[in-house]
Amino acid sequence: MLDSVWPTLPSQLRDELISQCVRALKSDADAYDHLAQMVAGITKSRMETVKSQWRIGNYYGTKLAIARDPDKASPALAMTFLAARKTEVAALYNALGVEHADLVVSESAITGSPPTQAQFAAILRDGADGITKDIARCMIAVIADAGIDQWQDGARNAIAQYMESARTV
Repeated sequence: MLDSVWPTLPSQLRDELISQCVRALKSDADAYDHLAQMVAGITKSRMETVKSQWRIGNYYGTKLAIARDPDKASPALAMTFLAARKTEVAALYNALGVEHADLVVSESAITGSPPTQAQFAAILRDGADGITKDIARCMIAVIADAGIDQWQDGARNAIAQYMESARTV
């Protein structure tokens, strides 16, 4: 679903998210390498070249890779939101009525009563306190692609419906 949302985000926000993603994943060698491999594979370059570019703050290849295949970046962006945008994730959880402790979702919110399509759709339509509509749209798309399994269908259906209605306006 990120493939339908990513192009609609302002370029400045996309750049900010890419930069935060690379910085946030630096502390997790496996995730950092996975993102570098993904970028290298899409851009037909070497993983070490990608990492070298990141060290000097050059994210052009990463921007190109994510533009070509945004869905592959969803797991990395999920980790980025949890690491670098905690207040916005907490605001989304609160708007969804999800119980959590320091962003760790309660078991009941996973299996018992996961957020519904209607709850995701309401946030897409009306927004939520403490989170911009663009970030909400991006986070819900990431949930649809790489979030908690029980939340994915509701998020996916809400994003699909929202994007369809946005095209007809």
